[in-house]
Amino acid sequence: MDNDIYRKALKEVYVILNSSTYDVVEKLPEEFKKYIFDKMDDNYNYSIELGKPLLQQKMMPETKKILTKIYEQYLSV
Repeated sequence: MDNDIYRKALKEVYVILNSSTYDVVEKLPEEFKKYIFDKMDDNYNYSIELGKPLLQQKMMPETKKILTKIYEQYLSV
């Protein structure tokens, strides 16, 4: 995955996680959250439509892959 695309995908993940419920975010390890924050593209503007389901949000395919891994590793337990 291209580094620039990956950094933008991490920004999308960051925005999505920030709009998630507290209990979802709390299941993620602190070092993983720090990794997302440190590696994301700060200059990339991304926003979500509040009230719109996650699956209907516009996001990059790479973002979907990262969110799938997050779900598999931390949320499906």
